[in-house]
Amino acid sequence: MNKFIIMARLCRNPEVWETKGETPLLMASFSIAYNWPKKDGKEEADYYYCLATGKLAEFIKNYVKSGNKVLVTGKLKNNNYQNKNGDKVFGVQVYVDEIELVESKRNRTKEQAQEVRLPSDLE
Repeated sequence: MNKFIIMARLCRNPEVWETKGETPLLMASFSIAYNWPKKDGKEEADYYYCLATGKLAEFIKNYVKSGNKVLVTGKLKNNNYQNKNGDKVFGVQVYVDEIELVESKRNRTKEQAQEVRLPSDLE
């Protein structure tokens, strides 16, 4: 069984793109951070790179932004590659099966109100 479940915050806005080929596919990638306390009281963060496709990618594109808290369910897959120096880099990414928007950033309402405001010369 390969099932990964985590509640965390987005570190940055998702990147969304469409694949090329016979069957175009909408893809979304995003990073999440899970903060946990260390013994000395300071917080440490674990970061996870996530990849979603299809309708999940469309949902992410339309509703998920940096700072949002999300509940992600997916599978862990190896993301190993060779860097420019020829060194082997080992990594893991989350292939998203489900995502739930748990909480928006607290000051999001203020940001949206500022975006809607007309320039002073048009008021």
